[in-house]
This record gives sequence, structure tokens and C-alpha cells, in this order.
Amino acid sequence: MGDRGFEPLTSTVCRRPQTKRKRRKDVVLMYDTYHDLKDGEAVLKELHRILKPNGILSFSDHHMKEQNILEKVASENLFVLSKIGKKTYSFAKQG
Repeated sequence: MGDRGFEPLTSTVCRRPQTKRKRRKDVVLMYDTYHDLKDGEAVLKELHRILKPNGILSFSDHHMKEQNILEKVASENLFVLSKIGKKTYSFAKQG
């Protein structure tokens, strides 16, 4: 546990189909990668799966326009927009 009571950030790649509930994440950061993905919808589904209930997806991709980001991330009803920052978008996990 860090000085301020937070766990250190780690990078996680999920390869196993079952992520144990205790290993689910509160927040996932996805910055400047979505535009390069071959199957972005599958990645969003996986992020939804590994997030805890009420988890947050923090998203930014300077290669995409705002409307495109909003359409892509919210298209499968997995996430709902909760906040727009200067360069990031926060989406809350649905369901």
C-alpha cells in the first residue's frame, strides 16, 4: 500500500477466461490504444468483465474525435459516460 492508501498501479493483461472476483479492478486506464485495436469491441467486453461493479473505464485517444469515442465505448451498453475531462473520458460500468 502506498503512502496515500492506494495500491500501486500495475499493468494487467487478461489471458484467462475467468478472473476471480477478488482480482477485479476498480479502474482501467485505456489511453491512446483503441484506434490501433483490430477488435475494439472485444477489448471493451473484456474490460467490462474484469471491472468490479461500479468500476470506471478512463479513456483517451488523441487519434479519435469525441463523438467517435462516445459512440464506440457506449455502443454495446457496457459503459455509460460519467465525466468528461480535458483530455479524458470516464465511463461507468453498466450491469
